Amino acid sequence: HPNPSPRAGEGLSTQEPGLKSLLPLWEKGFRDEGKSFVSQSGHTLAKSLHIHVTGIMATNTLSIWATSSMQIRLVEVRDTGHITINDRHFALKAGATVDITASLREGTNIMTLVVNTDSIKDDPSRLLTGKYEWLGRFEIYVDGEPAGSYSKRGTYLIGGKENTIATIEVDVTRDVSKPTVMQLVNQLQKVQGMTDANKADFSKAHPHIVFRNGITIYTWKNYVGVDHVFIADQSGKCVYGGYVGWIHSKYLQSVLQTLQQELEEYIA
Repeated sequence: HPNPSPRAGEGLSTQEPGLKSLLPLWEKGFRDEGKSFVSQSGHTLAKSLHIHVTGIMATNTLSIWATSSMQIRLVEVRDTGHITINDRHFALKAGATVDITASLREGTNIMTLVVNTDSIKDDPSRLLTGKYEWLGRFEIYVDGEPAGSYSKRGTYLIGGKENTIATIEVDVTRDVSKPTVMQLVNQLQKVQGMTDANKADFSKAHPHIVFRNGITIYTWKNYVGVDHVFIADQSGKCVYGGYVGWIHSKYLQSVLQTLQQELEEYIA
């Protein structure tokens, strides 16, 4: 998760949609399973607690970085289960896990966890066994760590219907902490022939690579053809300047091209 979780009980507010109904459960205590407590609005409230809520359906929200992975596990189900994420559909059996990372896009993604019931026509044995209960429990993992658990159960007579366990909004955002000024400075200082430049020439340079977090690489070639490079922080202040001679210009261009390729997802 991009945001750290508070300790157990911190940040709880009855103003949060649906959380009033969960407070009595909090007072009774939960089983410590090293999992996340997720409210109906989907915010992770306590990393070390796990809540198992039955019979509640709501829209939840999870936020992850664009570099994160997400997996869904169908822990138990009667009769069958599936997941829809944007325009993709994943059928699951009990105990199965599916990686949905490739189906996520930047921004808001709508994911629905669903249980399907067999109809009496497809399974006439139910008339004899009297098994008319459906249930489903899904677990969500982000980067291999538990991020939420959703479950619901009910009864039916005829069957052949879909029952929504939860609808979840998955917000995917880019990690704007990268790259750092130090990371870029270190890369440029390693260029063969790089020499510190007069920052006064920064005003003559033009943006070469602009990152989403506001850090920018500028370049400038002086009147004798010497290549200069500068780094400006989020405020636009020049924090580093360097230049290379003619014979080393190709090394600077190579590093700039490599930075552009390796940090493409962070470029504005």
